[in-house]
Amino acid sequence: MAKSKDEIIADIKAFITDNGGVFSEWCVGASRDANKSLLSDHKVDPRLDKWMFRTVATSAELKDIVQYFTTIRGATGTKGGMLADKVYVYRKSPRTNP
Repeated sequence: MAKSKDEIIADIKAFITDNGGVFSEWCVGASRDANKSLLSDHKVDPRLDKWMFRTVATSAELKDIVQYFTTIRGATGTKGGMLADKVYVYRKSPRTNP
């Protein structure tokens, strides 16, 4: 079962705070397949980079979560597909795209 929008925002904020805390150093996006997006598209190294994802109940909540982190908190954002149900976050590094 998916967590609420507020719970997911709190999870991501805590994760970023615990792993660096500077929101502009992070990327937040939406995807149907978060593992593919993180590992293949963004080149996240699961052993070296900090990352996480959560399942979101509705596309409206997903949009709100991504918008919160990109517009209010200053994270980099990526656009997901229409059928996206996952929000992911990773700390950008020289290895990642972006």
